[in-house]
This record gives sequence, structure tokens and C-alpha cells, in this order.
Amino acid sequence: MSEISSELSSVEDKVQGLKQKLNQCTKEAAEIEFHLTKAKDTLSAAEGLVGKLQHEFSRWEKEVSNVYNLIVQLLCSFRL
Repeated sequence: MSEISSELSSVEDKVQGLKQKLNQCTKEAAEIEFHLTKAKDTLSAAEGLVGKLQHEFSRWEKEVSNVYNLIVQLLCSFRL
């Protein structure tokens, strides 16, 4: 009987250890998930900014081209 009691105690100790390990892993998983969500939000915001910057770059590129063409036209008109 004491042998069974000893084995039961050993099993209970292992179960307790596994429960603690499960709790620790669950906590770590929650932290990782939190940081992953935060990183995804940051990445999404960065992608939005890059998209806006691309639009702005295109707009400025057109403006520079227009100004350049105006300068060329002015220079040509002065040569006449």
C-alpha cells in the first residue's frame, strides 16, 4: 500500500510540474501573440505610410517635370 501511495505521490508531483510548465508556456505564448499583434500593427502602419509616400513621390515627380518643361519653354521663347 505504501508503494502505491509513493507512486501516486510521484505521479501527482509530475502532474503538478507539468501544470506549472503548461502555465509558463501559456503565459509565454500570450506574450508572443501580443508582440506579434503589435508588430503586425506597426507593419500595417508602415505599409500605409510607404503607400502615401509613393503617391507623394509620383506627384512631386510630375510637378518637377512640369516645372522643367516650363523652364525649357521660357528659355526657348527668349531665344526667339
